[in-house]
Amino acid sequence: MTRVAFVLGSNGPDTLGRLKRLAFAESDAERFKAAISADHVGFSPIDPKGRGKEQIIKHFHEVALSSSDELLFYFAGHGYVSLGDFYLVLDDTIQTDLLITALPWDDIKKILKHSKARSKVVILDCCHAGEAVDHSFGAFRGDADRDAVEAVRQALAGSTASVLVACGRDGSARESASVGGGVLTSLVVRALGPDREKVDPSGGLSLSRLRDWAWTELDELSRQTKTIIEKPLLQEIGGPSYYLIKSIAPALTPPLAGGPAAQSIDIAAYSMQAGRLYDVLDLSALAKPGALGPDDPRPRLSQVFIPPNARESRPPQPLPRDWLIKQGIDPDRESAIRDRQLEHWQRTAPGPALELLAQPKARIAVLLGDPGTGKSSLARHVLVSLLSPEKSGASGAPWVTALAGYLPLLIELRDFIVLEAAEKVADLLDYLAYLGTQRGLGFNRAQVDWALANTSCLLILDGLDEIFDPAPRARIAKDIAGLASRFPKARVLVTSRIAGFDPRVFEDAGFSILTLDDLTTEQIKAFAESWFPLIFPHHPGEADRCRDDLMDALRNRPALQVLAGTPMLLTIMAIVAQHEPIARSRAGLYDQALHVLTHAWDLRRELDLPAESPLRHLTPPDKLDLLRLMAWRMQESHDGLRANSILEHDLREVLEGYFVQRWNYDAVR
Repeated sequence: MTRVAFVLGSNGPDTLGRLKRLAFAESDAERFKAAISADHVGFSPIDPKGRGKEQIIKHFHEVALSSSDELLFYFAGHGYVSLGDFYLVLDDTIQTDLLITALPWDDIKKILKHSKARSKVVILDCCHAGEAVDHSFGAFRGDADRDAVEAVRQALAGSTASVLVACGRDGSARESASVGGGVLTSLVVRALGPDREKVDPSGGLSLSRLRDWAWTELDELSRQTKTIIEKPLLQEIGGPSYYLIKSIAPALTPPLAGGPAAQSIDIAAYSMQAGRLYDVLDLSALAKPGALGPDDPRPRLSQVFIPPNARESRPPQPLPRDWLIKQGIDPDRESAIRDRQLEHWQRTAPGPALELLAQPKARIAVLLGDPGTGKSSLARHVLVSLLSPEKSGASGAPWVTALAGYLPLLIELRDFIVLEAAEKVADLLDYLAYLGTQRGLGFNRAQVDWALANTSCLLILDGLDEIFDPAPRARIAKDIAGLASRFPKARVLVTSRIAGFDPRVFEDAGFSILTLDDLTTEQIKAFAESWFPLIFPHHPGEADRCRDDLMDALRNRPALQVLAGTPMLLTIMAIVAQHEPIARSRAGLYDQALHVLTHAWDLRRELDLPAESPLRHLTPPDKLDLLRLMAWRMQESHDGLRANSILEHDLREVLEGYFVQRWNYDAVR
């Protein structure tokens, strides 16, 4: 196995606009060459023949075409973005003549894509390096010659393409005299040398382990220096994470014919069908009549989703005093413990939820939230954004960049438990196979198992709280922890309500626990500005009026402002605002919401009802009566912890009693 590295370092010209000549880029390249040429790494470093753009491109092209095993491209220096294009700055680069005097990243990428090396690795220690994190890297597009493209795919089956960069698209790479060079290069050199066993005790030093260790080191450095330091980003496409240590790196051989890897998941088809299933926002029953025409495109979740904030903690939950006494727990002592937990919760500063979840330390995580805080919407948004970042509008978001290359897989636990009871699926991964074959996502069980074991996957399990029976819920929690242990390459994200959540299984398994925060005023405003133009695509004046009515109501009524921090309640307010002015009080708003929602609630939908069924004739007041009876039965429950659900037996009693007593209907089925 041959390993070739094309190593380029440039301190840059004396001046380039506001950029100063660097002190360490060229010495960084020398340090990097020394580290990768060590026997246990085994790269043959190559210096470019000449320092000008044309000389470098010609030489790298020759190297890339001649390399048949593993090819690495390294650059240390200035990165520069002009008119949307990314350039690597060379010794003689002139700001006004970048096309001729700087090295366009697109040229390097094209050469890499044409190389038949089985593994391609890029390491960029420069500003704006995140520009190189590109979903098309290592991919093939076009249909002019499908047979030729397919032949190349088969030839490269099992290959990998990896990009490790010092910072995001708008970020700055740092160099420091204290570490003797660029921060990223210094970390890589340490990881290949003195800190090798600390970074990866297995001895293999995968790029993903290197990235995770670098984040930990930089977090500590940020705390010590009280400064914000850009963190390296990693994109990996293809097989398992690339290993820098030669003796440990697994051989990348083509998969056996008929094996699970031979039929890789068709990401394009998966993305298209996932968009149809999950990037949906059905407002047809809630929009004001005439607002949306029959030919208007249906609004998508990604068009109105507002990324929330979260805290890396969980709030204490008050438990009923009578329940504590029954369990032999001192209520006063429990209250004191809760007060201390509450103080810690309040001290924890919120941050962008998706960025917190993308951190290496949140590889396995639980995201908690009250009802209506948007946990399921977030789960679906993550899925469609990682599959189609451009279409979802999330392209370039820091969390998308951090998770670039991850294959998202979504398990909706409410749906899973129903299919499991019907004996249509045997376990959680069987459910994914069911989605693939029965709902058109395009993959089978063997492909799911192989992807989880061999590639970077994000397994999302949404709605643990929607498994109402405690015994199955506890079983599923253990199964999830088992999957996290079984597939160490995969990230795992679980969502649940706060109430009733038992953290023990997850804390024992090392899961991070985060909690969603209420929407801020700015987030509420952003939602309103997205929502109403979608509802009134042909009436911008009406959209502006409804938006202003909603924001005025929240500004003038603090009690409603608090409610609007919950996405579900904010959505209901927006729906009410489409029909009438928002009430002045909470009670008035709830009454408005119930009337709007019960008017749109079609109990007959998807039901084959007999002609005499009372469901054919229910009016909005009838629906309100039914809801009142259900709410009353839920509150009558002797178990205070179950006040947010109703047993099937109790629900049947409510429905049968209502129709028998008020409709004289004795054939309820």
